[in-house]
Amino acid sequence: MLRKYFPDWEGRMDYQKKQEKIYRSGLDRIAEAKRARVKFKLTKREQDAFDYFNGQNFYKYYQSLETPPNIFDTRSSFLLKVEKNKNMRENFLKSYHRRKSEN
Repeated sequence: MLRKYFPDWEGRMDYQKKQEKIYRSGLDRIAEAKRARVKFKLTKREQDAFDYFNGQNFYKYYQSLETPPNIFDTRSSFLLKVEKNKNMRENFLKSYHRRKSEN
């Protein structure tokens, strides 16, 4: 239910969309390399996108449940944070409504 209706902010959604494009590009290149049976190495941007969706390296801290919601959260990690921690949910909703009323 939260996944469908809970509000999100544009900056986080834009960041995730950008990472999704790079991630899919990396998946396509991996599939091509497997078909051609050649060695393959991800670019830095592709590796960063893979880390983002797997919650590894740089993103491990930012996607942790103890860290407040931030731009580096995936939709899943963001929703887990606001579902599990009432204080984080209330703080996010206050700032979300404040930003929305400013626009």
